[in-house]
Amino acid sequence: MTRLICFGDSLTAGFGVRRGYVRYLKKLSSWEVIGRGQNGRPAFMMQSDLADEVLSLMPDYVLLLAGLNDLILYNRTPGQIVEAFESLGKTIEKANVKPIFALNVKPGICIDDKLSSWLPIETVHCKNLQKLNVLTEEMCIQNNWDLIKLNEWVNKKVTDNYCSFFSDGVHPTEEIHEIMAECINSYIRESLGGC
Repeated sequence: MTRLICFGDSLTAGFGVRRGYVRYLKKLSSWEVIGRGQNGRPAFMMQSDLADEVLSLMPDYVLLLAGLNDLILYNRTPGQIVEAFESLGKTIEKANVKPIFALNVKPGICIDDKLSSWLPIETVHCKNLQKLNVLTEEMCIQNNWDLIKLNEWVNKKVTDNYCSFFSDGVHPTEEIHEIMAECINSYIRESLGGC
C-alpha cells in the first residue's frame, strides 16, 4: 500500500477541531495516510524532525504544508521560507521519497482584519502569503515537484462569510479541513494514480 505522510504545523495537527484534514483524508484515500503535524512548527525547524518523524516511517510520498508560523510568529520572509522548503524537498528526494507541497489556504484575517491581539496582522498580510505561494509554486516547477493548490480549491468552495470558517482567523474549521482533504484526495487520484 502506498504510504503518505502529512508533515506540517497546526493545520496538519488539526488544531482546534475534532477532525482535521488528515483524518478526513484517511477515510477518503486508498493510501495509508499518517499525520505528523505539530502546533507552532515553522518550516525552518522541520528539517530537524524530518528523519525521525517522517523518513523513518519509509513513506512513498511526503505532503508538506507549512509556512504560516514562519510569517506570523517568526517574521520570516517568503524567500526564507521557500529556502527551508527547498531544503526539505531535496532531503526527502535523497531518501527516494517524493515530496508534495501544498499551498496555504488564505487565513480569515486576510479578509477581515479583526483578530485577537496575539497575532500581528501586518506580518501575515495577504501579500506575504500570496508571495509565499507564488515562490513555492516556482520552486516546485524548477524542481519538478508535485504541488497541490489548496488555496484555489478552498476559494472556489467557500464564497460567502469566509472569515466564519476560521476559529481564530488562522485555524480553519472542520468544514475547511474537509474541503482540504477532498482537494488532496482528488490530486492523489488524478495526478498520482491513487484511488
